[in-house]
Amino acid sequence: MAALSLFFLVVGENERRENFSFTLASEVLLTLESVVTSVRKLLDKLVEGNGKGIHIGFVRELLPTLHSRVGTSAQKLLRHNWDNDNLEKSGKNKGEIVQKILHMYLRNSGSTFDLLDEFACSILPQVPSRKSIAEDDCHGFPTLSSATFVVWYRVLHEENLAILNKLVKEVVLLEKSRAEFQLETVEKLLNKLKQSVNVVVSLVIMCRTHDKVVN
Repeated sequence: MAALSLFFLVVGENERRENFSFTLASEVLLTLESVVTSVRKLLDKLVEGNGKGIHIGFVRELLPTLHSRVGTSAQKLLRHNWDNDNLEKSGKNKGEIVQKILHMYLRNSGSTFDLLDEFACSILPQVPSRKSIAEDDCHGFPTLSSATFVVWYRVLHEENLAILNKLVKEVVLLEKSRAEFQLETVEKLLNKLKQSVNVVVSLVIMCRTHDKVVN
C-alpha cells in the first residue's frame, strides 16, 4: 500500500506543477506493478497452503483494487501530453516507456477485450503515417502518434495473441468436457474469439496499408 500511496502522491504533486514529470510517474507506476505481482504470488502461496482466515481474505480483496488502480493510473499516463518532457536528459526512450505502460493498461483493465477491439479497430486507424498538427487531438491519447504507432501496434498484437492462445486452450478443455459445459459458457467464449479475430483482421489490414508498419 505504501507504493500505491507514493504513486498518487507523485502524480498529484506533478499535476499541480507545470513541468509534469512523466518519467518519474512512469517509474513509480512500474514499482506499483511489482507490488501487485508480489501480492498475486502471495495469494497463490496462501491458496496452495490452504491458507484461511483474515490473511487470504484480505489479499483477495486487495488484489482487484490494486489491478484497477494500476490500470487507471496507466491510462492517465497514456492520456498525458508529454511532448514537453525532456526524456533525453533522463536517458529514457519514449517508445520503451509507452510500451511498458500500455502493457500495464491492457493487462490491468477490467475490459481487455473491449480495449483491444477499440484500439485496433477504431483508434489506431485514425493515426496518420506522418506527423500532422492535429493528430494528438483526434483520439484522446497524445502518447499515440505517428512516432509511437509501431510501439502501440506491436503491444496490441502481443496482447491479443496471448489472449487468443488462452482462448484456444479453453476451447480444447471445453471439447474434452462436453457433457459439463453450458450454452452460456460457449456463447461467451465465441464472443471473445470473435473480438480477438476482429483485432487480428484490423491489425493485418493496417500492416498492409500503414507506412509505419509496412516500412
